[in-house]
Amino acid sequence: MGTELKLSSAGTELTCPQGVHDITVILTANIGDDTFSDTKHIRFLDDPYCYRWYAHVDYSDRSNLSLALWITDPENQNSDEERSVAQTPSENSVRLSNLFHLRGVNPMMTEILPQPRDEAQLNGIIYSYLGFWETSVQIDAKLQYVLRVDGNIGVTVNQCFVSSTDIVIAVPKYTSESSVGEGARLTGGQQYSSCQDPCAMHVAVSIRQDVLFTQDGFQTASWMYAQTSLIQDGDQVIDCAFALNNLYVLFESGSMIYLTTNGTFTKIEGIEVQRISSINGRTSCFPTSSSDNNAIIGWNEYRLFIVDVDHITEIVIPDNLVQVTDEDSHVRIMDAAFTTTDASLITVSVCINCSVDLSAVAFLSYSLLTGEWTKLPFWIEEPSLQNFQIKPFTRGVDDLIFWNHNVLFYSELSGASRGVFDVVGSSDRSLNLTDSDKIEDVLVCQSGDIFVQMASGALYLGSIENKVLIQISTLRNNSFLICDLSGSVYSVSCQDGNDTAVQLVARDVNLITALYLVQEDYPCKVVNFEEMSAMKSIYYLDRKEVLSLSSMLVHRSNQHNDIEVSFSPLDSIAVDRHDATTFFQGKRAVNTTIGIRSTAMFPGVDYIRTLVESTGMVTVQMKPMRTGLGCVGQRPMVTHVSVGCPPDRYITVEKPLQCDIEKTYLLPSGSYIDDSGQVGVENQITELDQDEYGCPLLGVHTDTLRPTVHLYDDGILIEEVDADFVVYELQKRTDFTYNATEGMVGCRTAAQSWARMMDSEGNVSPAAWGRHNYIPCFRDDGVPITLSLNSPYEIMNKTGISALQWSEHEIDQLYMFNLRVVDPHYSFCHLETKFAVVVRGTVLGEEPSGNITLFFLVAFAVVTLSMGVASYILFRDKHMEEWKRVQDFDEDDQAELHEDAEELTEKEEERMAMRKQERRSTLRSLIGL
Repeated sequence: MGTELKLSSAGTELTCPQGVHDITVILTANIGDDTFSDTKHIRFLDDPYCYRWYAHVDYSDRSNLSLALWITDPENQNSDEERSVAQTPSENSVRLSNLFHLRGVNPMMTEILPQPRDEAQLNGIIYSYLGFWETSVQIDAKLQYVLRVDGNIGVTVNQCFVSSTDIVIAVPKYTSESSVGEGARLTGGQQYSSCQDPCAMHVAVSIRQDVLFTQDGFQTASWMYAQTSLIQDGDQVIDCAFALNNLYVLFESGSMIYLTTNGTFTKIEGIEVQRISSINGRTSCFPTSSSDNNAIIGWNEYRLFIVDVDHITEIVIPDNLVQVTDEDSHVRIMDAAFTTTDASLITVSVCINCSVDLSAVAFLSYSLLTGEWTKLPFWIEEPSLQNFQIKPFTRGVDDLIFWNHNVLFYSELSGASRGVFDVVGSSDRSLNLTDSDKIEDVLVCQSGDIFVQMASGALYLGSIENKVLIQISTLRNNSFLICDLSGSVYSVSCQDGNDTAVQLVARDVNLITALYLVQEDYPCKVVNFEEMSAMKSIYYLDRKEVLSLSSMLVHRSNQHNDIEVSFSPLDSIAVDRHDATTFFQGKRAVNTTIGIRSTAMFPGVDYIRTLVESTGMVTVQMKPMRTGLGCVGQRPMVTHVSVGCPPDRYITVEKPLQCDIEKTYLLPSGSYIDDSGQVGVENQITELDQDEYGCPLLGVHTDTLRPTVHLYDDGILIEEVDADFVVYELQKRTDFTYNATEGMVGCRTAAQSWARMMDSEGNVSPAAWGRHNYIPCFRDDGVPITLSLNSPYEIMNKTGISALQWSEHEIDQLYMFNLRVVDPHYSFCHLETKFAVVVRGTVLGEEPSGNITLFFLVAFAVVTLSMGVASYILFRDKHMEEWKRVQDFDEDDQAELHEDAEELTEKEEERMAMRKQERRSTLRSLIGL
């Protein structure tokens, strides 16, 4: 099929069947006989989803956003809609929206991110006569959101449906004071650099000759300005990095300023002397208040630093970590980056023996928590001393890709799996088409896609799964790439001034076209792969829990395939796997379920070190063993497991929900230890803080009490705690004990107690006893028992016999306890709570014992029966007389009865007040007031 175009033609229309077609355009110039031709390979799809949803978000109220939604035709948009900056629909969009609305279409929104999906509050949707739907959504402005808009299924206009559309909520994080044109405008040099906020991916900075700042993914951009007093004349910006709440900007002179979310720059004093030449921030979001998350990495060739707004800390690379051949050799730092799955780990690429003919590149890992260095188990011999850059990707703790000027490498599972990316059409895996070409930037998206941008503009696409790169297109000059939260990739071109042109990179279409161009077969060996469990971006795994994850793979039965499970190493976890296989219609389905559990053991010594080594971030990946470059849209199942204490886990003691009791109590002399460590010789008054302790438990001195402890996670009851716990009386009362002894519970050695722990630890505070030093007394060391083991056993649990036992007092007594779980194998959390107990006195308010209660109940029943019989007789004899009195009852009698009731009420109130006064007098007399 061919069509001749004249220069005056506005265009032409081709109708093609589904498939890939060669379209050759021949241009003939008016001057001379020169003929120019160009061939494009275009994939035609029979896609009935012609239209899409468009959203304009008003961010005036950062927590309650207003949304305007309408339907657009990508082939008939105005320029604002094409650039995604439209605030009102075009005429064509108004027409389309009205047509769909008349046919009953209304948008439906669901939250895709964050996980779990319970943060956004979506409100009702109303259609406007102006051609769009209006709604609002309440969000947490600190989180990143992706909302999916769908319409009614089965409704078409011109035989076309409306496709679902993902909307990235781009709440401005920084105020605009840094870009309003006040102060000095920041400028860059010839070297390109950029940075993107991982906690707000729509916020980014581009550094070229101009420094551009965006808060909407470069749909719009502005120049950056800072106070003139902070910048030296002619000093150029060379690098930038984002922390949790700050943007750091590095200048060629070595000076550094940081931007806070309120829009003001501040200079970091004294940093110039360190001669930092590069900086890097985190590539994943860790939205916590930890001060470490507000820090970045800075380095020069020989020194590495952690930089925060108020301090700079140097990290020294140990000499014994790497090997050098002579005293003149040095370790030269090439690049440094935070890992994507652990906020406390840094990966560094270094050149070893750089002063000799044969050098090597090694990769080191540093932990901010422990201060320890480790060396990844591989290196690269590099005779040409080319610089290696690194970029961690969202898989395992030490997983990264790294590259020199023309080759892309990878390392997974802390170096256990490593190699070089294949390049389609290249025999030596080299990416550069000419000697002058080189890798300019590498973009790793959260989806696992890798985009390699060459200096020539060539754009390569690959993935972590396939380890294959293929050229899919060519970028314009002065362009760069950016990923958004939904996984979409955009090419950003810098125009004159602060204008930018943003274009979506059609990943799947470009990939299929590229495969057709090279005429190489990369068949997909996967029919379907999907996660079967409700996936979250991060799970929390406590000591006793088991996390279950499952996925299903369907492939052709004549091709071998399976589900591959991998996870970043952590010594104290175990992974159990179960596979179920079925066959149907020439296909095989594999359902794989894995259970992840902690195996941490605490020997009773060096608890903190064991805890640090047993907790951390684990990345779990389930994917098909064989895929193929032709697999479009197939993604592995990847999630992160935080082995440690879940952030919203706590315990409480089961208490009454309501109570009406006295709040002031007597603390008798002789029943407590005073501040000097001696037995208290004076009576004291103590008060119950119900806001802190809740309603107290009630007890009597003749009974024992063992509190029931519940474990909660984010307000949801998990279970009743069955681990060992201890209680500490916060008034230092000594007038209670425990009903069981060490021998009664079966101890083999003397049990721990508050007195023994405070004496051995040299600490008289409640911190003397806890998970860090708890040792059960049931361990049998083979030595015969020679101790009497008659001391009270102060450790309680759900199924044990040990319980609190009270002393006898005449008046009610208040005990206030701190309860702490001491069994280190129950939870990684520090679990403690407070509760109070009111023990009834024998004079004021003691509850009667069982026998006395039974006697009074029988007596009460006999008296009640006798009174009932007598009442019946009286009622029968006087029935007529009483009825007559009721008939003669007039308004005067009613008024008199009302006055009698009021008088009776006043007398009752006086009587109650007298009783309270008598009780107070009794308390005062007891304490000598």
